[in-house]
Amino acid sequence: MKIKSIEDGNSRFDLVELRDDGKIDRLTPHCKIHGAMLKVSKSGYWRCIQAISLKTGKCINDCRAGCIEIK
Repeated sequence: MKIKSIEDGNSRFDLVELRDDGKIDRLTPHCKIHGAMLKVSKSGYWRCIQAISLKTGKCINDCRAGCIEIK
């Protein structure tokens, strides 16, 4: 999978990485702080889904991690 930044002046592409956490034999976007991300549109937008850091247990309001999947 290839990804690119969302050019909206709001999303944080620097918080996105590709990895295979679920042993599904393919890379998917993950938030570097929270983990899993969801594909939120058919056009390929991915967003962070969690507001609590799994590492620290602290709430991080309004995580802006996001990217676009390139077909």
